[in-house]
Amino acid sequence: MPIAIVGMGGRFPGEATNPDKLWDMVSKGRNALSEVPKDRFNIEAFYHPSAERHGSMNVRGGNFLKEDIARFDAPFFSITAKEAHAMDPQQRLALELSYEGLENAGISIEEIAGSNMSCYMASFTKDYTGMRGRLSGPSYHLFIRTGNGAALISNRVSWFLDIKGPSLSLDTACSSSLVALHLACQSIRAGESTSAIVGGTNIILMPEMQNAMTSLHFLSPDSKSMSFDHKANGYARGEGAAVVILKPLADALRDGNVIRAVIRGTGVNQDGRTPGITVPSSKAQEELIRVTYASAGLDFKQTGYFEAHGTGTPVGDPLECAAIAATFGQVRPESDPLLIGSVKTNIGHMEGAAGLAGLVKAVYALERGQVPPNLWFEKANPRIPLAKWKLKVPTELTPWPTEGVRRASVNSFGYGGTNAHCIVDDAFHYLESRGLKGFHNTISETPAVPKTLPSTTPVADPLPQLLVWSSPEQKGADRTATSLASYVKSLSVSPAGESALLERLSFTLSNKRSKFPWKSFGIASSLQEAIDAFEQPRKPERSAEQPTVAFAFTGQGAQWYAMGRDLFKYPVFRESIQAAASSLKELGCEWDLVEELNATAEKSRINDPALSQPACTALQVALVDLLSSWGVKPSVVVGHSSGEIARAISRESAWKVAYFRGLLSSTIKKEGAMLAAGLGYEDAQALVDQVTDGDLVVACINSPSSVTLSGDISAISQVQALLEERKVFNRKLMVKTAYHSPHMKAIEASYLKSISDISLATDDVSVRMFSSVTGEIIEAAELAKPSYWVSNLVNPVKFNQSLQAAIRHNPTKRRTTKNTGGINLIVEVGPHAALQGPIRQVLSVEETKKLHILYVSLLKRDSSASLTA
Repeated sequence: MPIAIVGMGGRFPGEATNPDKLWDMVSKGRNALSEVPKDRFNIEAFYHPSAERHGSMNVRGGNFLKEDIARFDAPFFSITAKEAHAMDPQQRLALELSYEGLENAGISIEEIAGSNMSCYMASFTKDYTGMRGRLSGPSYHLFIRTGNGAALISNRVSWFLDIKGPSLSLDTACSSSLVALHLACQSIRAGESTSAIVGGTNIILMPEMQNAMTSLHFLSPDSKSMSFDHKANGYARGEGAAVVILKPLADALRDGNVIRAVIRGTGVNQDGRTPGITVPSSKAQEELIRVTYASAGLDFKQTGYFEAHGTGTPVGDPLECAAIAATFGQVRPESDPLLIGSVKTNIGHMEGAAGLAGLVKAVYALERGQVPPNLWFEKANPRIPLAKWKLKVPTELTPWPTEGVRRASVNSFGYGGTNAHCIVDDAFHYLESRGLKGFHNTISETPAVPKTLPSTTPVADPLPQLLVWSSPEQKGADRTATSLASYVKSLSVSPAGESALLERLSFTLSNKRSKFPWKSFGIASSLQEAIDAFEQPRKPERSAEQPTVAFAFTGQGAQWYAMGRDLFKYPVFRESIQAAASSLKELGCEWDLVEELNATAEKSRINDPALSQPACTALQVALVDLLSSWGVKPSVVVGHSSGEIARAISRESAWKVAYFRGLLSSTIKKEGAMLAAGLGYEDAQALVDQVTDGDLVVACINSPSSVTLSGDISAISQVQALLEERKVFNRKLMVKTAYHSPHMKAIEASYLKSISDISLATDDVSVRMFSSVTGEIIEAAELAKPSYWVSNLVNPVKFNQSLQAAIRHNPTKRRTTKNTGGINLIVEVGPHAALQGPIRQVLSVEETKKLHILYVSLLKRDSSASLTA
């Protein structure tokens, strides 16, 4: 079973604070060597040039993390300050990098919670245990086992992420992390885990370990790992940590993960009895390579690079090179030597994390098609005849030496004799050769210098992209925005490629990141706009853990000639409108919906009832389809009058009900009018009773202080004059029909007959609908009755009652001021924010104000739909 590396995280010495920066360091031939930092221990108190001096060390430097290792965001990981104080920094790094590795893989913590993902963590040193053991603080002793037990390095990660697969911490000395990788692959292949987090950590805090290694002559007095070189005299220590995320390749392709590399095989063996327990066995190393390749069904010819253990010891390097030569050298011509190198020349020997550090370097080499230079190399150790063994140590950034699949091997050995080996292929060539399609970062060519992000076909009118980010705390959201700004600024992409990059960024932030309570967002059509959104972020808002969304569907009178036009760029929206147009044609419609929605203001007939009614309903259905494609679905639905049509019944039935409603309404010979007024129902009814010039009714009860009056034109004119006289807000609606008035009786029978065969919506029967006909929750079966839609046309609209009933309704029966279980957000779905006033008025009354329900409208008149939706 091929296994994909889908994510990586790391903290490496010096400037290599993440995997990308590690590649930058190694590809440019830099190193992280420095003297022992003063916050570790006082080197002056322990240094002596002689390795024989007891209790001293003959090295002054090494490779250390640049960041303050005491810094740790304990609340993020649900850990108290006291417990964090007692935790080994290796545990802290394992937690941080597991999360970062998952984030790099585009896997949210919600996605894996409760799954059989496994966790294998490697470590070697236990400096913090020794250092803290000297102290007697009560908080340390309270958490000494959970903070310092080696088992907890993996178990802590499993606990925090709530993953249920095997959780194992191990120590095989310097091969630990690659052995962990082997065990994780075995677990996945055996079916006991669905995926895996594999990590290794190493922190240098105390002089004791360094003193012991000096006595064993492991360390280089020059503090340099001069792998394969004639001056090699031991290794330089390095600290840091690395994590990789593994999934079966088939699952990674199914889930749309980015494939960083494909693990073809892993293996582990033991030296057995050698002249000394710390003396390696070249024969065992050779056998491990042979068995691993044979088990994977691979030969040695296609391998283009070997990331060696390569510590820089005068004994170990020749033995390892001999094993490589005995396998790969036998099948290569002298003109094509195998490239070998070691990341230890750049960052030192990370011991418990060394194997994964080498693997991370190898993955980047596969992706970029380049082999980095090996530092400190002048000429080979006399016991390593490179030419004879058909090996070569690159001293400059070198293009990948083979065509087709790029394959690399990685070695990692423990000083007690446990050896590990891994074979990895680049993702692009592996997938291409098998006719598979998937996401990857592989540069398919072999450039001599790094490339910028690839250009794409320019988009004439790029779509604005929604950029959403979140954090467990309010200030954290701003820090996230700052990090995102830095990331976008670091990118090099042509103007033609900006649109595709922004689309990927939007998708990643909204779909491939963990969701936290504090959220902010920005909208951008260019990289500069994205940078501006991140550098000047909106104030973060705290959202509900599982927000309950209500859709409020606008009724008649909100239509305008360009409503939703910009959304035709989205295939889902466009296809929905086209489907509506086809359905309307089948019903006998003589005009084309798509043409009408794209007409100019001068040519538009959108205010014709025969056109506006089906057009608005088609728009609302398309908006719902678009939101659904984005994963936005309602739990509660309310509608104002005809607005109910778009969500209560099937799409085909909605288009039919709306079409005949508009068509028949346009046949009413008696012209009417409608007027919105800032009055409550009782005051409005009292005013209606004063009108003598024609018929007038309270057609819509929109809110406690808003109604719509409907009736004869003369009656509307009279009541408008009365309202003006009393300085009461009023506004005539853009309709020529007196909906919800006695005028509608003229078409009642014909309307009932024309919609006799409608059907219910079947996409989500769990959505609760509150009727503006009854003002109460309504059962789905009632909505399939044609008589209901006749009532919806003729009877008064009780929107105020239906909205308040929806707000009061709470299936959890735990209504609090925190709005637990109730509506958190009302989204108006329609051509314009026509319901904004009534909705805000309902939300402002004392009973609902304390619930802090938010309101937004998808579209606004004379505004670009791509910016508001």
